[in-house]
Amino acid sequence: MNWINLGKSIIGKVPLIGGLLKNATGELGTSVGNLISSALGIDNNADAIYEHLQDNPDAILKLKEWEMLHEEKLLDLAFASEELRLKDVQGARQREIGIVQATGKKDIHLYILSYCITGGFFGILAYLMTTPLPDTSEKVVFMIFGGLITAFTTVISYFFGSSKSSAEKTNLMSGKK
Repeated sequence: MNWINLGKSIIGKVPLIGGLLKNATGELGTSVGNLISSALGIDNNADAIYEHLQDNPDAILKLKEWEMLHEEKLLDLAFASEELRLKDVQGARQREIGIVQATGKKDIHLYILSYCITGGFFGILAYLMTTPLPDTSEKVVFMIFGGLITAFTTVISYFFGSSKSSAEKTNLMSGKK
């Protein structure tokens, strides 16, 4: 088990800690894991924490109590995590602006990749709706389709979601159309 899966399994019981872990990558997961393991007095390991919470019903109560006592520190961690995510998005926006300023053109690779992902998504969707799969390849096809669903969702979010409005604001601020 990793920190993200641990977060998903406990978010209903300890929402602040579970939410932090569910979105944890890298050092954030380890930091929150350190906090949980010190609160419970066990090893800093996602598997060990999960097993301890499963085997010990009082551990959830102890974790809830700890969460309430340290809510401000946990909220600071959540804020720092979101701030890092937003800096990453801003970095992508700055890259796009830099390419347009340097070349005078949009990055065509972004659009080609988006068309390929969209075509692949609808192609496999049509294939799955019209063709029965052999038992031996069913898992592989569904795994590929799951990856395409994730990529397609990202493409749609970029071009039509909050990222799109962010890109439009960035273009307006930089004087581009």
